[in-house]
Amino acid sequence: MSARAAESAPATAGENPEHPDHPARIVSGSMVAAALASLEEEGVAWCLLRGEVEVRSPGDDVDLLVALGDLARVRTVLGRAGFLPLAADGRGSHVFFVRYFEDDDVWVKLDLVADISYGRYQELRTGAAEGVLARRHNAKGVWLAAPGDAFWMLLLHCLLDKGRVPARHAARLRELAPAAEPDNELARAAASSLPAGWDADRLIAAARTGDCQELTAFAPTLRSRWRRQHPLTAWSRLIANAVLRKLKLSSFRSRGVRVHLLGPASATGLVAASLPADCPLPLKVLARSGFAVRYHLARGRLVVQLGPPPNESAESLDSLLVDVTTDISESRRRVSCQLWRGYAASVLAARG
Repeated sequence: MSARAAESAPATAGENPEHPDHPARIVSGSMVAAALASLEEEGVAWCLLRGEVEVRSPGDDVDLLVALGDLARVRTVLGRAGFLPLAADGRGSHVFFVRYFEDDDVWVKLDLVADISYGRYQELRTGAAEGVLARRHNAKGVWLAAPGDAFWMLLLHCLLDKGRVPARHAARLRELAPAAEPDNELARAAASSLPAGWDADRLIAAARTGDCQELTAFAPTLRSRWRRQHPLTAWSRLIANAVLRKLKLSSFRSRGVRVHLLGPASATGLVAASLPADCPLPLKVLARSGFAVRYHLARGRLVVQLGPPPNESAESLDSLLVDVTTDISESRRRVSCQLWRGYAASVLAARG
């Protein structure tokens, strides 16, 4: 784009930090702002990943890239900010943190990675994390990936993780395409697995025109060729992460907690049904006591049951009680408070 064209073109959310939809404004005004400011004060190198365009409401997940050497400090800083870790078995370098904000009845989940990998089991590595962090830029106190890196990360996420380019991502790719370069680490990682007739420039051109069908049709070929180009690394990571994800061994390190919903059956049912989609904690809703309850408690999960405990009349550390009324919103908030209380107690007990 020429300088004159750039001056005359309307500013987009991806270019103008003052735009109401710009990621810097969205995140700086969100509930994660204080936690990110704490990372900055501790000298942690971080930047938002592709999730920057999805952080549009307080409960959205936030994806961050952090330097590998800073992960230990990140755990300490986020712990002081009130966040607790979530299990991440078989998720590669992903580290998850969660916090419940009671006053706003909002769950916030942070997804941190120390490398940039793709595929269902993070088996397709790029080795680009260090370069992406080196090129990041700051907008209104929020570190963002350089637009060229943001383009390649979003495109590869669509092709290798989703296998398609959704319309909302296609629009963002068109915004970022003018900044995309064919010779950075991410572009080179992709180019090494492209079939005949394709190169990084053609990928950029397809994204610039918004040709979602061409890119989507191309996705399976790119994924399979990437695995064949790096068979040992790709397949060893795929198998290891698949096994770890299946076993979820970390779930045995903490005890589970039961939360009993007391009140009208119609109200308790509605509240219970609304929880799994709303709560990021390891949660299971069960109607009856028995083996299933004991199993999920042994796996460190939070078990929500309808009705009082069978042999208990008072609340205990492992069995929390919540009175549910016909005010579903307020009842769900009270249940969320108890779930957070129970999960925090479980995490602290596991630490000894």
